[in-house]
Amino acid sequence: MPSRRTVFFSTIVAALGGLLFGFDTAVISGTTEARSNGSSTSTGSGSASPWRWP
Repeated sequence: MPSRRTVFFSTIVAALGGLLFGFDTAVISGTTEARSNGSSTSTGSGSASPWRWP
């Protein structure tokens, strides 16, 4: 049977893993949504304008 310390450590690792996975998913989702809406700040022209250059 696992010791109390092992269970505690496993719980902390699982909680942090879930938190980081959720954060990563939100960041990726926000990035892809911004790119699909055309509001990317990387226009290639060196400016920080959200407008695309054709």
